[in-house]
Amino acid sequence: MKNSVRYLLLLLCAALLASACATAKTSPPEKPGKAAVSEKKLPDEKLSEEKLPDQKPEPVKPVPEATAPAAANRNLTGYWSGNLDLGDSTLTLIFSIKKKGDSYAVSLDIPQQNAKNFPATSAREEAGKLIAEFSTIGARLTCVPAEGDTMKGTWGQSGLEFEILLEKRENSITLRPQDPVKPYPYAEEEVVFLNEKAGVMLAGTLTYPKAEGKFPAVLFVSGSGPQNRDEEIFNHRPFLVLADYLSRLGFAVLRYDDRGTGQSTGVYNAATTLDFAEDALAGVAFLSSLPMVDKNNLGVLGHSEGGLIAPMLAVSTDLVSFIVLLAAPGFPGEDVIILQNRAIMLASGQSMAQVNQANAINRDLHTIIKNEPDLKTAETRIREYLGRLNFSEPQINALVAQTTSSWFKTYLMYDPRPVLAKVKVPVLALNGSRDLQVTPAENLASLDKALKEGGNTRVTLRELEGLNHLFQPARTGLMNEYGSIDVTFATEALNIIGDWLLAAVSGKGGNN
Repeated sequence: MKNSVRYLLLLLCAALLASACATAKTSPPEKPGKAAVSEKKLPDEKLSEEKLPDQKPEPVKPVPEATAPAAANRNLTGYWSGNLDLGDSTLTLIFSIKKKGDSYAVSLDIPQQNAKNFPATSAREEAGKLIAEFSTIGARLTCVPAEGDTMKGTWGQSGLEFEILLEKRENSITLRPQDPVKPYPYAEEEVVFLNEKAGVMLAGTLTYPKAEGKFPAVLFVSGSGPQNRDEEIFNHRPFLVLADYLSRLGFAVLRYDDRGTGQSTGVYNAATTLDFAEDALAGVAFLSSLPMVDKNNLGVLGHSEGGLIAPMLAVSTDLVSFIVLLAAPGFPGEDVIILQNRAIMLASGQSMAQVNQANAINRDLHTIIKNEPDLKTAETRIREYLGRLNFSEPQINALVAQTTSSWFKTYLMYDPRPVLAKVKVPVLALNGSRDLQVTPAENLASLDKALKEGGNTRVTLRELEGLNHLFQPARTGLMNEYGSIDVTFATEALNIIGDWLLAAVSGKGGNN
């Protein structure tokens, strides 16, 4: 909810907004390595790189009461979407409207900003109009039924009003160009498997060719943050796109909801990377037990934090015969965070002096967290430290919430290099050149060194020009671009993964 509020505050703010990254969760705390501090102070309003028009639009003329059909005579329930024209950009708003007694329950999605199910504080029918108040962000939707399945209305916020035409739709999902459309040319099954050690039931989707026989198989492991089986973020579903691509090539693919997410049981916030690795290990065992799976050609594909987990599985079970690492960290989390923070701040136009100041604070926070066994005591020390630096109470609360969890401490201290040195199976490691969350040059070099120091010669590493952390073609690589890019997963990256996997399972070693 807090993340949704932060994104929604961007919509129509009258002031020009300075650069800063808000947490989206497909890298730590989306995905591994979210920087704890981006500058000495983190004003709440600095949440986006989008800049809104300097001039106030012409006031919207109210719809004459006489021409507004009574809302009671129309079925307003369902999903409605429309576009806000902000001058140099457009935002899609999707509203869910449900009847609730004599009033309505309304919620809002903004796909470009990863905001979902943001509830209106109140919704009512008044003089033939539907009025939904979003008081948390100082916004209001006012609309009236129009011709066909449409409603005309205004979205008001921060003293501005924008016209919006809402059209009825079947659901809240907005398909991206690469999203596959049913019917699929392969089989699809809903499955569940058990992590007996944790007592967690994981729910997922299995796809595989319809032909007879056994097929090579791949388990997908997502990045950090509570991810569903499609690793959905900013209305992109990269794991859905990848699973579709590989199943069309002849692979069985298992992707699943993280524990405590979607249809999986368990408590996400109580788990660490090591716990998620146990979930993934249970997935490998389940996949290997299926009659359509070739046990001798079973591998793991991990993205971001999943790229930490895949090598763990490769050295803990003989069932894994290859791994694919997408934007995988090659250093302990504390080093990844420092590199990430530097890259994001520089790409946002901040100076090296600001970068050095922010990372000095990050290092101090990391030292407290690593050296203090008790997280409650660590919280007290962090509050005192940030207070001395004149951080505001909301800023302190946000940083404390981000840094004083078991997951963050584990991520901060876990060094993937000793495990990588034990990996003997073929490895494909890819990064985008514009990945600001797991910086490519440093992390790929560290992965390569650790793998080869362990004697593994079947290693392929590629830095893909122009791609970001999600393997989208990007301009800057900053997270505020993710939702505005139509491409979910670059075709170049799909082809490299597919070709390498086909070589790996055909006995050519996967080191093409």
